[in-house]
Amino acid sequence: AYWNDFNKNGYVSDKINIHTYNDNTQESVYKDFLSKANTIEKPNITPPSNPTDPTNPSNPDVVLGSDDVISKEDLNQWLDEIFAGNYWVDIKDLDKIHGLNESIIQSISFLEALYGQEGMKDILEKFHNDYKTAYSKYEEFKNNKAELLAFINEKLKPLV
Repeated sequence: AYWNDFNKNGYVSDKINIHTYNDNTQESVYKDFLSKANTIEKPNITPPSNPTDPTNPSNPDVVLGSDDVISKEDLNQWLDEIFAGNYWVDIKDLDKIHGLNESIIQSISFLEALYGQEGMKDILEKFHNDYKTAYSKYEEFKNNKAELLAFINEKLKPLV
């Protein structure tokens, strides 16, 4: 494994050390972290030698591959989990929604980032409008089909 449970094993130098906190220790540890945040050095990242390397986030020509695109099933699962959840806001901290697990938080962040992409709002609104138009035509077709079948079964069959 690439990670180490710091609470059980202490610090291990060649692992990602995961340290969990409970409700009693979380606030004091967070305040301690904030007091030391300015002492953390920024990483010195050397850009890749190949300017078309897709790992270079500053490259404007980076294109999503098929593995990067979310599926309809993933999106529906995320939305089902979000809508089925039991979430609340504490009156002392109105900026934070409580009751969200980490995967839901990441899903919401992804959806917010996706919606915030330039042009994405227009694309999603056009998709929504196209869907509404197509759905109303489907409903009309379904009703016409039902009326046709009723006519055949109730009027034509007795005549034949």
